[in-house]
Amino acid sequence: MAQFIGTTYANLEEETVKGDGQHVHAMLNIMGCESAAHSNIIRAVRADFSNAVRDTTYSEQSAQVKAENYYNIVQAKITGNYALQCQAL
Repeated sequence: MAQFIGTTYANLEEETVKGDGQHVHAMLNIMGCESAAHSNIIRAVRADFSNAVRDTTYSEQSAQVKAENYYNIVQAKITGNYALQCQAL
């Protein structure tokens, strides 16, 4: 998942802001998340991501740091609230 996020971060960033998209669904599929849970997981990730984007240092961060922070947000959701819906491969 980390490699996927690193290579598609720009798409994931845009789709997370919008609330849907093929890359976010592909990422959740990589993590073995049930399709029925995708919209709830995306909504939860979107809320935390929104806070990260509002941080005054966000625009100064490298793409790698942004991708790593995004990974951490997603990982926290799929191993926390959505652990039962996601079976990381």
